[in-house]
Amino acid sequence: MTTNLKIAKASLILICASVLGHVLSLGKEVLVAKYFGITKQIDAFYAAFTIPNFTANIFMLLFSILFIPLFIKQKEADRDSADRVASALMSWAMLALFLVSAALFLFPSQIVSAAFNGLDLYSASKAAGIFKDT
Repeated sequence: MTTNLKIAKASLILICASVLGHVLSLGKEVLVAKYFGITKQIDAFYAAFTIPNFTANIFMLLFSILFIPLFIKQKEADRDSADRVASALMSWAMLALFLVSAALFLFPSQIVSAAFNGLDLYSASKAAGIFKDT
């Protein structure tokens, strides 16, 4: 099997998984709207959920589009070199994820207010985890 065919096959699998994930996500949205309605609590939940989800999507997109094809191509040329590059890249990715997580943990109010400036004070406070009422 040629390298281009392997890359195309791996990309097709990732595309199919992504489409399936989006369809399941749409189903989740429909169920949440049906059972919980549109409330300030749901607004706060989506605001709090969107930021880490967005971060994860960026890293996964970069991984699937850039890393996998380059790694497969490099692995066929020089296995040891590919392993060293993958190890270094994973170390940098883990450092970046740690820094993003630390920023989200240390500055939730500022991040929520910057990312979701249309939220009312109650929803923004709930999304940032400032107060815990039921």
